[in-house]
Order: sequence, then structure tokens, then C-alpha cells
Amino acid sequence: KVKSADTVCFTYPNFGNAVSDLILQGAATPDKGTVKLTATDSNGIPRTNSVGRVLFSSPIHLWEKSTGKEASFSTSFSFITKPSPKGGTIADGLTFFIAPPGTTIPSKIEGEYLGVLEPSTGNDPSKNQIVFCEFDLYKNGIDPSYTPHLGINVNQIKSEVTAPWNTTNVPTGSTAFVRITYDAPSKKLSVTLSYPDVSNSFRSTLSHTVSLKDKLPEWVSVGISGCSGLQVSLNNLLSWSFSSELKKVGTSFAITDM
Repeated sequence: KVKSADTVCFTYPNFGNAVSDLILQGAATPDKGTVKLTATDSNGIPRTNSVGRVLFSSPIHLWEKSTGKEASFSTSFSFITKPSPKGGTIADGLTFFIAPPGTTIPSKIEGEYLGVLEPSTGNDPSKNQIVFCEFDLYKNGIDPSYTPHLGINVNQIKSEVTAPWNTTNVPTGSTAFVRITYDAPSKKLSVTLSYPDVSNSFRSTLSHTVSLKDKLPEWVSVGISGCSGLQVSLNNLLSWSFSSELKKVGTSFAITDM
């Protein structure tokens, strides 16, 4: 029996209307019903060293200090990433991140830190308070041998776990669909990326066990970032939905498709 709960639920099937409940940071701008995450010039050519982020404006109650109970959540979003019209290597990637309220774009932009960590402290977990799922397009020194890849990161840019981002049979510019869930009882954070509109494409999956209440404050912000460094790409967020529930009495939360 559930007597009370802190719940948050929002859905943006597109970004064509007013998005007053969202915060756009950095290069993030509305663009024909999408949010363009990284900057372009007047000719549509991606700019180097660009970060854009979209955050939900209200804080999320992630866990309750008096009981230690955690919220379960699920989030889904879709995006397109493609190379510059001028060609070249595609980089750097996107993240879904959970961070303290008031989080801002790093003061120095380097592509490998994906718009969520300062380069000076991004390799030191004692200096950060953030959990994020990365969708990494470009191989940097700390990355696995396979690129592109998915990663789950806790307080640093080196991923706790990674998995290949399978783009076999996927044409350039196809829409990627992401689903991320956190099951509080099992403390399992799971990521799935797929291309349901592409025949014969493959699903990429990844999971990691982590207690979010041990890594993050009681109240948090959630957001999506896109970043380009010296290598660039076009990155557009097409949709985003999120649902969380912190049950103050009771133990179960069913994660279902949104």
C-alpha cells in the first residue's frame, strides 16, 4: 500500500511548442520542432568546441534522507546525429545526466568530457557529483577499443561499464531511440539504444549496479547534453519523456514502457 509519493512525469513528443518547463543551456536552441544541441554557423556547418544542454526545470526527489528510500525512474528520448556537410570524423557525443540542482556547463569545453565535466577534474571522482549515460561517437584515450559505444559513468569521464553502439545497417542520419531505467530495489541502471525504424538494425544494451543515493544528493536535476570538440557533428534532440516515483511507504515500482 502506498500512502504518499513524490512523482514527476513529463513528455515532449517534439519541441515545436513552448517549452517553458525546460532549461536550455549553451548552444541548445529550438530548431524546427527539435532542439539543436551543438552550434552551427549560418551555412549549417557545425562549430568546434560546442556544448548544448536541455534540463527539466524542476528538481527531482531522488531519495529520502529520513528513510533512505530511492526513487525508481524511466526516461526515453530520441535523437539524430550526423557528420558535418563538409565531411570529416564525427564527434563527440551525447549524455543523459543526473546532477545537483543548479548544474551548469563546464567553464572549459573539451569534446571528450561531453559537456558534463570540467577537463581539470573530470578524471577525479572525488571532485564530482554526477551520474550519466554516454553515447560516445569518438574514441579518446580513455575509451574502449570499439567506437562508437555506450557507457555508464559515475563521477568521472572513465566509464564504469561500456558496450558497443551497434550501427550495423543503420543509414547516416537515422533516428536513435534511447530508454534508460533505474530500478531502486535492485539498484540496476539500464540503457537500451535502438533504431526501430531501420530494418535489420541491432539493439545496443548496457547495465550497471549502482546506488544512486550514495553518489548523488537527495534532490537532483536531469538533463541531456550534446558536445563537439575539435571534431564535430550535427546533434538534434527530437523527443524526451521522463517518469519517476519516490514511494515513502511501500517497496515496489513497476517500470513500464512509456
